[in-house]
Amino acid sequence: MDKRGHSQHELPGLPAASVCCEAVRAIVSDDYNAEQGLAAARRVLESVLAESGPAELINVAVQLTSQLGSALERIATEQGLAATDLAEVWFLSETNGDCRCND
Repeated sequence: MDKRGHSQHELPGLPAASVCCEAVRAIVSDDYNAEQGLAAARRVLESVLAESGPAELINVAVQLTSQLGSALERIATEQGLAATDLAEVWFLSETNGDCRCND
């Protein structure tokens, strides 16, 4: 918390968005060591949980999901694909075929 009582991750009106940005930047900023990027993102999210609780962590997850969906829609449009098909392929390739998208 800062001296105003705000979370260190908060931007006025956009706490979840700013945390999402911080977590994603942690992942993409360390091209040479993915493990360090993942650890940094984990620290950001653990801080949200400790400072703001599970409800805010859920807000961050929803914001990340929304932003990922928007990015996949843009990529799918550029490639002439349906966004849902791209999402399924994207996650199936990451989970060795165990996607719960269709559940």
